[in-house]
Amino acid sequence: MRNFFGLFMTILPLSAQIIDREGESYLENIQGQRVLHLKGSYYEMGYAHGKLLKKEIEENIANFIDQKREGFEERAKGFQNHFMTMLSHTPNHFIEEIRGVAAGSGAPFGKLLTLNLFPEMFHCSGLVAFNDATKNEKLYHVRVLDYAIGKNLQETAVLIVAEPNAKIPFVNVSYAGFIGSITGMNLQQIAVGEIGGKGYGSWEGMPMSFLIRELLENAHSLETAKKILTETKRTCEYYYVVSDGKTKNTFGTYATKDKIQFIEPGTPYTVHSIDYPEGQSFDQPKHCLALTGVERYPALKERTLQHYGAIDEVILQEIIKRPVSKDSNLHNAIFLPEELELWVAHAGKNGEPACDEPYIFFSLSDLLKPRIVTYFPYSATHVE
Repeated sequence: MRNFFGLFMTILPLSAQIIDREGESYLENIQGQRVLHLKGSYYEMGYAHGKLLKKEIEENIANFIDQKREGFEERAKGFQNHFMTMLSHTPNHFIEEIRGVAAGSGAPFGKLLTLNLFPEMFHCSGLVAFNDATKNEKLYHVRVLDYAIGKNLQETAVLIVAEPNAKIPFVNVSYAGFIGSITGMNLQQIAVGEIGGKGYGSWEGMPMSFLIRELLENAHSLETAKKILTETKRTCEYYYVVSDGKTKNTFGTYATKDKIQFIEPGTPYTVHSIDYPEGQSFDQPKHCLALTGVERYPALKERTLQHYGAIDEVILQEIIKRPVSKDSNLHNAIFLPEELELWVAHAGKNGEPACDEPYIFFSLSDLLKPRIVTYFPYSATHVE
């Protein structure tokens, strides 16, 4: 008689390496990119985030919060005076998650809170192409982030795969210590990115990165996304780009604290913004949604038309090279929501813009599969 003790195994991608675990959460390395898997309650996810990225969180606090910079301290002090106003519009579960990050990392809660609200202090390009504009009529969503290469933020980059209890799982292109989102896609095939405007000082609303996080966790459709953006109290001037791989459709949004304007793809639009109170008009290619700065729009439109009908993830990497991306290009993400796929590039160690760096491919479906390898060694007992 033979008695076999089990062998349980989940196969990892050949290029993946588990670095560390905390409860149900874990950190792995895929082709040189940190991928942080978070599961459970908001506090549990925050605690694992802090525990697994303690060193990187300390670096971001040192570089962005502790370091004194000329002309910045007075502005930061004024910003901190509005913390209570912003927190009154922030869901409690996000505060609990930051408390978890603090407990896991040992970093002061106040500094982590400042770090997470930091994107509100400073105010990138968005493009969606689909149907006749793309190869095989797929929908591609591009997000270009131009910001802060000089502070080595790219050295703490992390792809967060989050599975909050009773919420929609999502992937978030982020940085150590940041729980909000500015670039992401959820399991319902909704992708989203933002473009910063102005309106500094409008703090009576939910901070932008938390608003996007709410959208990723709760939006099943473009209609749901519009409802969240419309009904949530907002802060500063931002542009949002949202796409849905299920319907192969998209919309853009110009939003301030008291105004919201939806922009449809393939149609001319005029935005009356803080920079352009008289209005700035844009003429979009058919089956495309293009939002970017006035000075970059001609290059974005020209390149899109040049490759019209053949656009895919490879062509898009060329379309968003400089001057569409700036020298400060921190990260780029290209989403294919209908397939739950994405390609991500980060700025180089020496400050090379993300648009000039290699892209790494990820599949959200694969990332959400169990990935921990556990072996129980073969054992056999032979009884005569």
